[in-house]
Amino acid sequence: MGNILARSPYIVEVNETGQDGSKVEVFLWNNGTTEPTTPQYTLSKLIPASNNIQTVYDISPYIREYLTFTQKQTPDTIDDLSTNQYCNVKVKRYKSVAGVYTLLNTLTYFGLDGYSYYEDTGNVDLGNYLLEQKTYYYQSGIYAGEFNAYMTIAMAIKYTNLSTGASTTVTNSSIGWKTAPRVYAPYAAVGNKLEVLDSEGDPLATYYFRPICESNIHL
Repeated sequence: MGNILARSPYIVEVNETGQDGSKVEVFLWNNGTTEPTTPQYTLSKLIPASNNIQTVYDISPYIREYLTFTQKQTPDTIDDLSTNQYCNVKVKRYKSVAGVYTLLNTLTYFGLDGYSYYEDTGNVDLGNYLLEQKTYYYQSGIYAGEFNAYMTIAMAIKYTNLSTGASTTVTNSSIGWKTAPRVYAPYAAVGNKLEVLDSEGDPLATYYFRPICESNIHL
């Protein structure tokens, strides 16, 4: 199952030999609710020409319209990501030959209220961890933000103090999209390394969060 960042275009293509048109059906629902049996959106079009049969659909606007994310979370431990920040997406692709539609396949995604840059080749799927692995800076004395990830049972997040080397590990207890603080509160003055650990305690992803004084921030 892939991820779609709904603030950036996400193109679904239908390009089958012999088609005279196509359609896609888009199903959207939140965790904890029943998957719909009929699509919220059905998009269709004819091919541009007999020598140009490619048809494309940008489904991001429909996902973005479904999401109701208006307020960030500020967790102090691993918590469930609010279901208004993401949704389940199912897309059925069809080709049309002489006006008769044939189902090609069914694609499933998570739709998330995020974006990626054009220079990063468009809608980038960051996988289970919605943050590139690198060093990040936050304003000293200000909440450093949250870290969002898809986690299974017994995975954990380990925070290591960048000054003393002390560490604190928080274990996840259920499967799904989770949110956690980027910086463990007692380490906020000096920053920390954040590691995502598998159920055996081995690191899967690593990040560094360092405080910076406002006078040293250059916009």
